[in-house]
Amino acid sequence: MTSTRQLQRLGSGIAKTLRSRHGEIELTIATRLRNAIPDHVGHPDAAYAEGWADAIAATVDYCLVSIERGEDAPSPIPSVTVAQAHRAVHLGSSLGPVLRGCVLIHTTLGELIMEEAGGSFPTGKGAALSQRLYRIQASQLECLTASLANEYSRELERAQRSPEQHRAALVRRLLAGGRADSIELGYELDAWHLGMIAIGPGSGSTVRDAALALDLTLLPVAQGDQTIWAWLGGPARLTTIDVRHHFSSQLPSGLSLAIGEPGKGLDGWRFTHQQAQAALRVALREPARPTLLADVLLAASLLGDEISARSLHEIFLAPLSARRDADVLRSTLRAYFAARCNAATAAAALEVDRHTVERRLHRIEKMLGRLPQTCQAELEVALRLDELAPI
Repeated sequence: MTSTRQLQRLGSGIAKTLRSRHGEIELTIATRLRNAIPDHVGHPDAAYAEGWADAIAATVDYCLVSIERGEDAPSPIPSVTVAQAHRAVHLGSSLGPVLRGCVLIHTTLGELIMEEAGGSFPTGKGAALSQRLYRIQASQLECLTASLANEYSRELERAQRSPEQHRAALVRRLLAGGRADSIELGYELDAWHLGMIAIGPGSGSTVRDAALALDLTLLPVAQGDQTIWAWLGGPARLTTIDVRHHFSSQLPSGLSLAIGEPGKGLDGWRFTHQQAQAALRVALREPARPTLLADVLLAASLLGDEISARSLHEIFLAPLSARRDADVLRSTLRAYFAARCNAATAAAALEVDRHTVERRLHRIEKMLGRLPQTCQAELEVALRLDELAPI
């Protein structure tokens, strides 16, 4: 008979094996989630959509830690998974999709755990181990779903007591295509607007300071403790130069700020917010600097299109990745394009001679089967995406 201590040691070994496959496991779960709840994984709210990746990684780790610890008390619920439940409250969504996502994560991981337990040990020992791990997983899932339900209820109750909740409901209705009175909203809709989304410490003060400095009316809508949807409104179109000038200095550490383009009237009010949501996909990956959609339009659109993003990587970067000097080749391409395809200027920036750059470009040409200059746009976007979200 296998002792409890032996089973725990075997379980820890399985958890270690699965940790070594974390990238593959998270990709499998992400694919299943996209098929199961596509409207939520591809939600127009960028913070909620991006939050799924963090929730997957943290929940997988939560499961594996519990398996390593055995049948002791479950680990604390991951804060990023709780944050996803809180976001659902402020988006006016039910908790159902978040719970469904957690169940799917546990189910997928459970299949892999049972596969390891059943295939790696003799029949009797494998059966005992499978039963033990099944009990641990069931306890994990019960604890996780109960805790998330409590967190969702508390956040919903807190939001309903807030005087800002009525305004947030009006804003959601307007964004969904409904109507509202400017007087009721406390903000003039028949004006020029600039949409912004700030996430992180100092989000509220950042949007308030911008409204004061630019002499514009502010419509702030809190989406949790550190997330603000904001619109700056005024009688004249705000120029990009004005926006860049105000946000020329560094933002508070850890703050992500996404900014749309100016828009007029109710349609412009909606569209500038949608643009800020698109820019937020980049801003979340590059905090402490303002992100204007006009500066990141291609990268932002591709971050929301996994097939195109992965295709760019496979076609233009994967051939380089097989080499030991992959980082050198990528740096050379960046310098070459920054130098407007001038090998001598790129060489000076890289502190090498021109012939070295030319040899590297020749190697890249052979690997890609095309001249770098003929696919410059694709290569530049692929390199940019690799900086933001390495595959």
